Amino acid sequence: MEQKSNAKIGSEPADLRQLLSKYWKLVVGFTVAFALAAVAFVVLSAPKWKGVTTLLVVSPDAARGTSQLAVLSQTVATPLRTIKGVVLSKRETEAIIKKFNLDWKKFDASFKATDESQTNQLIIEYTDTNKDQVTEVLHFAIEKLSELDESLSFTTGKRQAATLKTAVDSKSAEVEKAEASLLAFQKKMKTLSDPQNPKSTGAYLERLQSLEFELGSTKIQSEKLREQLNASAKNNLVPADVPGGKEWIAKISILENELAVLRKKYTDEYPEVVQARRVLNAARDSFREIVEKYLKTINQGLDPKLAELQAKQVLLEYQVQTARGLAAIAPDEALELSRKVSEVMTLRSVLATLRAQYEQARVDSEVGRVRWNVLDYPYIERIPVNKSFRVPVLLAIVLGLGVSLMVASSLDKRRK
Repeated sequence: MEQKSNAKIGSEPADLRQLLSKYWKLVVGFTVAFALAAVAFVVLSAPKWKGVTTLLVVSPDAARGTSQLAVLSQTVATPLRTIKGVVLSKRETEAIIKKFNLDWKKFDASFKATDESQTNQLIIEYTDTNKDQVTEVLHFAIEKLSELDESLSFTTGKRQAATLKTAVDSKSAEVEKAEASLLAFQKKMKTLSDPQNPKSTGAYLERLQSLEFELGSTKIQSEKLREQLNASAKNNLVPADVPGGKEWIAKISILENELAVLRKKYTDEYPEVVQARRVLNAARDSFREIVEKYLKTINQGLDPKLAELQAKQVLLEYQVQTARGLAAIAPDEALELSRKVSEVMTLRSVLATLRAQYEQARVDSEVGRVRWNVLDYPYIERIPVNKSFRVPVLLAIVLGLGVSLMVASSLDKRRK
């Protein structure tokens, strides 16, 4: 059995030589015909032009933090592979196909991107029979990549900076709103309160107590003096509504508030405080004289000293009434002022923190950003990719030999 098999194998080369010697013209004819057909196909087919552009991708942070073995590994996401992924992404390719109205399958076979890790270069190639469109497609691919780079930034730092910028703008609006509310409240306040000094509202209570004590003392003095006088009963009552008295009382109240504000800022010996006190005392004396003259005109027999005391009583009663109102609202206004000031200070602190984080994220996004530049602008190779005779002719010769031998073998079997 083994001898028959060996004899069969040994006879195959001999049979092939006999077949070639017998049908060599057929074999040569088929081979030449196939070769000529290949040459004709190359010559007659429309030239396919290949356009090439090269991008240089550099990321300093990535280069410092990634080892060479990691860069060569296919599992590590490097800046170069990130850019390659964007170039071959559906978003990029769809834009190109839509722009030039291309066929999906043909474009997928003609558009390629190759990353060269050793040189940090991304080579983009596109092949088409339309020579002018080849470079247009590559230029548009670069423009689209720039657009995506601007919107996506290719870095989480940029997105984080954008998020923080939105938070900063929102918090700035809150701060402005809180400050406006604080300012409006301060304009409406009738008392002067210091949020950092809880005892500031006690000054209004002390002022009220002092005025009440002085008023009580004045009333006692008036009563004692009235008892000593033998004036008529009608002269015992002093009208409070003195002509022009309301204007003078309002003026005195304003001067008192101005003096209180100055005393919170300066000492009693300060020139402005001394001047304000002098003006206030002069106003009080003028009003007292007006009241005295009025009372004297309606109480001809009233003792001048009693008239002076009763004029002082009229002024003190109004001052007590005003001080009582201020003392009642001072704690509420101080509490509300403290709350609003605390809110503004808290929002300002949060805003300052957000701004610091935003500035840091903005710097980080610029430092860690994936940077790329066009190293070689789109150009077309001089020789079309489908105008090389070597490979087509060799394939045609091999195919011609195979077909001719099959035909020769079939003819030989028929003749036998």
